[in-house]
Amino acid sequence: MDSDTYILTIPITNDDICEDTESFNITINNIVSGYLGSQCWMCVEIKDDESTTYALNVASATVSESDRPFPIPVQRTGMGVMQQGTAALTFRDITATSNDYSSTSQSLIFPPSSPTSANTQTSYVNIVDDNCYENSESFTVDISSVEPSQCSSIGTGPSAQSVKITIEDNDSKFKWNVENDNIMLKEGEPSSQIHITRQGTLRAKNVEFYVDHITTIDDDIRITPSYGEVTFAAGSASTQPVTISAQDDDEIEDDESFTLTLVDPLGSACPNKNRGEPYKLYIQIRDNDAKYYWKESSLSVGENEGQVHVCLVRTGDINTSRTVAISFDSVTAYSGLDFLPVTNIVFDTESEICVPVTIFDNDNIESAKTFTISIEPRQDNIVVGSPGVVTVTITDDDTAIVGWDQVSYTFVEGSSASAIIGKMGVSAVTLTVTSTSGLYTPLSQSIYMSASDDSYSLLLSIPDDDILETDRIFTLTLTAPSSVTITQGTTTVTITDNDMESPPSENRGIGGGAIAGITIAGIIAIISTIIAIAIAIRLSRRYGSAKHACVSEANDAYGTNSAPLGYVNGGAYYVT
Repeated sequence: MDSDTYILTIPITNDDICEDTESFNITINNIVSGYLGSQCWMCVEIKDDESTTYALNVASATVSESDRPFPIPVQRTGMGVMQQGTAALTFRDITATSNDYSSTSQSLIFPPSSPTSANTQTSYVNIVDDNCYENSESFTVDISSVEPSQCSSIGTGPSAQSVKITIEDNDSKFKWNVENDNIMLKEGEPSSQIHITRQGTLRAKNVEFYVDHITTIDDDIRITPSYGEVTFAAGSASTQPVTISAQDDDEIEDDESFTLTLVDPLGSACPNKNRGEPYKLYIQIRDNDAKYYWKESSLSVGENEGQVHVCLVRTGDINTSRTVAISFDSVTAYSGLDFLPVTNIVFDTESEICVPVTIFDNDNIESAKTFTISIEPRQDNIVVGSPGVVTVTITDDDTAIVGWDQVSYTFVEGSSASAIIGKMGVSAVTLTVTSTSGLYTPLSQSIYMSASDDSYSLLLSIPDDDILETDRIFTLTLTAPSSVTITQGTTTVTITDNDMESPPSENRGIGGGAIAGITIAGIIAIISTIIAIAIAIRLSRRYGSAKHACVSEANDAYGTNSAPLGYVNGGAYYVT
């Protein structure tokens, strides 16, 4: 049997109505000259060509503030793409606000297109780069409605109806990297580094800081960088140093202070968002200088006390170890003989130190002696206060009693005799003997009596000048240090003349004037001799052997002259 095919054409009406798929059946039910096969009917479905599906063609995303604009594509599919359609977008804030982003289009119009070609429209979201450090912010984009509504739908797959957009901040927050915002610096110490730490992205950023002086001035501190701006290069470490040092000024002063403050770059636009805590540092500068002065300006010590304590006081920085140089000046005392100097006084944390100065004792009777101790100037971090010099007086502990053994002496011209100085005590003493002028050159000479001496004989040798003259009188005076007691400080010496008047040239009787003259001169000579012998015997018995000195007649009216006064050990004084 031959086969034959008949094509049945059934017109389908386009009703522009968005509707579900429709269907109808076609059945072969009347056969002429034949029979029905197994396939005698068929079902025909009519698919609606107005239906369209809209869906967001982007997954949830994280974007940076610098990623702008950010695309939000919407795709439509279905037979309805051959007609114009519209999709409306809605933006919902989660943590972001309208200050953080904006959309270029919230209603997308789709022109007619072929069902086989891509049918996408894109909305762009502008992410605002606000320069404010903040946490990540987010919002959602939803397809809220589509047109035509009767044959359009919103996709139901993941992210088809709504996507979440997270804005990642690209800014930095800066703060001082310290545990305590109160910082103590000390004058003269090595410079300190304080770091600025940043949080957030590592893109290139600059941060500024400024100094606010409270009691400091510019010369008190050195800060690097001096211009007050720190640069963080892109990708650089998260900390940068600021170097601070307190200048050493050698002045006693109270603690000084200043603040370092990070600048809030945008101020009221995003207050304190770009700076963390602490953004202000309170910095104190502790003075490292100290004032040094003696506790007393003068001290007195007996030479038998062995030592004297001098006390040095300091104020200001008392927490720093310091060696203070001092110097001694021998005024009337002698270094090494009367005292033993020291060179330094070492302070640890004391405010006052007393050091002993050794005093040497001797057996000499002498006047008080002094020396001074000064704080050396021009020492680092040392300010010399007042008093800067202490005067130490060494008082003598040695004593003696001295004096002439007689109130007056009478010597005959041409004789030798002694004026005796007696001493009680075991101390050595230096005396001064002076005389009045009279007919003699004034005498002024030191006499030393050792600790074992109990007398000193001043030998007076009176030359014979063969000149008839009146008695000559002068005074000898003793002076001694204040520690010496003088019982008889002066004695009067009278020199009697041993010459007589020459007889007249004419003869006279035996009982006349010549006999009388001889008798007077002889009497005087005899008396003088007796006195000299008596004095010598008395002195020999009282003092035994003694040191001697001689005194000769001084310049008299007749012009005699010999060697000047002088001291010869074991010799004599010559008064001419």
